[in-house]
Formats: sequence, C-alpha cells, structure tokens
Amino acid sequence: MNNAKIDYVKRWQGCVSVVEVAKAYFPGYTRSDRAVKQFRLKIKNSPKMLNEMQEEEYDPLGKFLTPAQMEIIIRHWKLPGNINHLAEQ
Repeated sequence: MNNAKIDYVKRWQGCVSVVEVAKAYFPGYTRSDRAVKQFRLKIKNSPKMLNEMQEEEYDPLGKFLTPAQMEIIIRHWKLPGNINHLAEQ
C-alpha cells in the first residue's frame, strides 16, 4: 500500500461519515445524496454483507460508520479505486 492509501485509511479510523465513504465508493455521482443512496442500496442487496453489518449494529439511516463496519465494507468491496485521488485532498 502506498503512502497516499495509508494516509487515507488513517482518515477512516474511528467513526466516519457515510457521505465521505459513499462518495469514495461511488465517485461518479456529483450529488452526495445519490452516492449515499447507491451505497445503502448496494449493502441492502448484499445479504451476507448486510447480515455482518447488522451484527455490528449498522443503521441503514445512520450518518456514521464504526471501525468494525468499515472493516466489513473494505473486506467485501476492497478499498475504493480512486483512493489515491481522495488521499491527496
């Protein structure tokens, strides 16, 4: 993992905003509410992932994600492809 990726992953330690994570995984959306909608829909449509998230007290309407929930997301989806660009912001 290069330094840009490490820096960005460090930003995701602790509770992080659903908006920030959704925009990272769905960069094609210019509106953050659309990115969040797609983020939540993708989790909802992934039964195994949804079950794991619910075991970690995932709230589909919540504004933040815990470190345990982020670990699940990264395990299922890997790091977002645009992480180098995001880490530089």
